[in-house]
Amino acid sequence: MKRFVLALIVLGLGLGAQWASAEWKNESEAGVVITEGNSKSQSLNLSQKTSYQHLQNKWSFGAGYLQSKSAGVLSSRSWDLMLRYDREINEKLGAFISQQIESNEFAGYKQRYNTDLGAKYYFIKEEKQTEWFAEAGYRFTKENKVSGAKSNQHKARVYSEFFKQWNESVSSKLWGEFVPNFTVSKQWLFNSEASLSVMMNSILSLKTAYLLKYSNEPSIVGAKKTDSVFTTSLVAKF
Repeated sequence: MKRFVLALIVLGLGLGAQWASAEWKNESEAGVVITEGNSKSQSLNLSQKTSYQHLQNKWSFGAGYLQSKSAGVLSSRSWDLMLRYDREINEKLGAFISQQIESNEFAGYKQRYNTDLGAKYYFIKEEKQTEWFAEAGYRFTKENKVSGAKSNQHKARVYSEFFKQWNESVSSKLWGEFVPNFTVSKQWLFNSEASLSVMMNSILSLKTAYLLKYSNEPSIVGAKKTDSVFTTSLVAKF
């Protein structure tokens, strides 16, 4: 963690003194979730995304929390926190470093620390209209399992996202993420989400999304490999 913070500071040294051009963005989301897979229930989903950009530098913070109960009994609970720094190299190419901590005891791990370093490339970049980009890089994962076992793993991460604004009110997004594992080759991951958003006013919008998570070798023996999450939520952007 100390090395990550030091690297984040070093990467941010390019920040200039003219703060007038800085830009803040915020997205808060709350909704009802229906899960299928290792657990089936109705639950509450909360997420927060905040970013601060100045010139070619961008800092982002993200957080998420999911809790489900069935007949008053806790059936699923997960949370994550993320801090990320992006540096724009030119109009289409950039670099990033990020640190994430996540927890999902129902999936077999108490804490999972992911440190990412990679590059980002835009295939299409039409702001507020159409965007398509891909990210690729190295990931180091430190995991504390429910069983008490600990592991350090070297991975790669390949991610792509496509966004389309169809008209003034309707937009959609599709993203996919593949995480091969170099330490334990069978423990690779694939995640994907498709979503549709309809604006209610300049700040609020209604969003429906379908998230698919696939673990080729789950941390818990006998657990299902695929989890799916269908969400209908209210989103505030400002």
